[in-house]
Amino acid sequence: YQDKVRIQQGLFSVRFPMTVAPRFSPPATTLQIADRNGNVYPAVLDPVLDRNRISPPLMNPKDEPIEYTRLPVSLDIRLEAGFDIEQLHSPYHRISIEKTGARARHIRLKDGEVPANRDFKLEWRAAASPKPYQAVFKQDFEGQTYVLSMLTPPPFIQETETINRESIFVIDTSGSMGGKSIRQAKQSLLLAMDHLSRGDSFNIIRFSHTHDSLFPAPVAASPQNIAKARRYIKSLSAGGGTQMYPALQDALHQGAHKDGRLHQILFITDGAIGNEKQLFALLKDELGGSRLFPVGIGSAPNSYFMSRAAKFGRGTYVQIGDISEVQTRMNTLFSAIDNPVLTDLSSNLKGETYPRKLPDLYQGEPVVSVTKIADKTLPTRINFTGRLAAHPWSATINLNEIPDATGLDVLWARDKISSLEENRFSRATATDIDQQILQTALTHHLVSRLTSLVAVDIKASRTLKSTLKTQEIPTMLPDGWDFAKLAYSTSRTNTQPVQDMKATPRPATTSGPTLKLPGTASPHVWLLLLGGLLSLLGAVGLRLNRAMTVGNVKGREI
Repeated sequence: YQDKVRIQQGLFSVRFPMTVAPRFSPPATTLQIADRNGNVYPAVLDPVLDRNRISPPLMNPKDEPIEYTRLPVSLDIRLEAGFDIEQLHSPYHRISIEKTGARARHIRLKDGEVPANRDFKLEWRAAASPKPYQAVFKQDFEGQTYVLSMLTPPPFIQETETINRESIFVIDTSGSMGGKSIRQAKQSLLLAMDHLSRGDSFNIIRFSHTHDSLFPAPVAASPQNIAKARRYIKSLSAGGGTQMYPALQDALHQGAHKDGRLHQILFITDGAIGNEKQLFALLKDELGGSRLFPVGIGSAPNSYFMSRAAKFGRGTYVQIGDISEVQTRMNTLFSAIDNPVLTDLSSNLKGETYPRKLPDLYQGEPVVSVTKIADKTLPTRINFTGRLAAHPWSATINLNEIPDATGLDVLWARDKISSLEENRFSRATATDIDQQILQTALTHHLVSRLTSLVAVDIKASRTLKSTLKTQEIPTMLPDGWDFAKLAYSTSRTNTQPVQDMKATPRPATTSGPTLKLPGTASPHVWLLLLGGLLSLLGAVGLRLNRAMTVGNVKGREI
């Protein structure tokens, strides 16, 4: 398992997923299609073809065993930061910290084993320094040189001119947002009202299985309109399904006209949906000049959707896992939205770089890229250039004594696969994309949409005559969720306690559907007997035919 550390406002963080949130998948629709002869045929269009694969059963919290933790997780972390650490903590779990060096820490969960009902997150910050933090690492792998570079821009200079904005706020009020999540979302949206200026315009879109807008179109951010919006926000409650597509499409259309304003969409949701590809295609097609800022809500947000949506939307995103974080996390987001953007970024590194195009950067966020050098010759320094608001901006990283690192090829390959997958939403040739993904994943031993890892256990755990049985292990309800509010299929909700998995390390053997293997072997015994009989009949027929032929010849001689 390998992942990138997220860096925002000088804060380093890594999130380790430990639960799977229930997802709402929009139902399939049936269309009537007629041919040229007037015949009508039904056609089923399903936006989530793998709905059964992405929706594991969910156990009702009241059925969880009280004698032990059903899905326990323990963590042992050795952090090598590469710089002096000033702050280190976990916002959602209690941890114990052992200092093993000026730049190293050993971290464990203070409670030992914890239930797998919320993601683990670790955050740390470098000691204060007057200079921008910069780092460059290189790796030689199978004749190729890979370079990872990171540069945190210096603090932005506040401009005296102000930019009028048109902000569309989209809030998820579906059943998965019940409990703490809807309270966090409403408080986040109320804070957003405080950041509207008189020259701005705004609107609010609410969605669950339906969607509607506070105003027919964006209105001026007057005190009267903001007061009306506050009353509307306070009246919202959670319930129903998660039909995100129509609401996002409405938000994109409302921000589509060109009037010189900066169009921003603030999207507040837990992302508990299964039709991500459909939404990514929508962003590719209709984003235009807008910027999308997802706000992940709850203890188990869909980080895959949030990060990709922010990337496609040329924005940034924050995750709020607790009501106490709303103020700080939203202020972080507003700091990015309200400050000038570093644009038109480029570097002098020659090779295959990911991301292909360096994104817009916001205050406190670094430039991070991985490059496979084209001619294996490194320059003496990396030059970054761009524009900070209306002014030229540049920064240089010297490449003398670059430390060696491992895993850069894997990071590069992951970014390449991610970029290739994104091209599928651009309707590029799927066959060519799949071939590149497959080759990259096989070369770097990565799990992808087309590759997987196979574990072979050479020690037999059952006899060949034993019947195979399967059992789906239900997930735990994410912390803070309201089970009664979920628009969740009862067929996928487990209301019976599962067996005590601590009793034996072997696979579960409780009652379950028997895996019937198909009878693909041929009835060879009967086929052999039939073949012999046909051969015998053929020999007899041949002998009789010869006898009749000899008799006819003798008759003609007489």
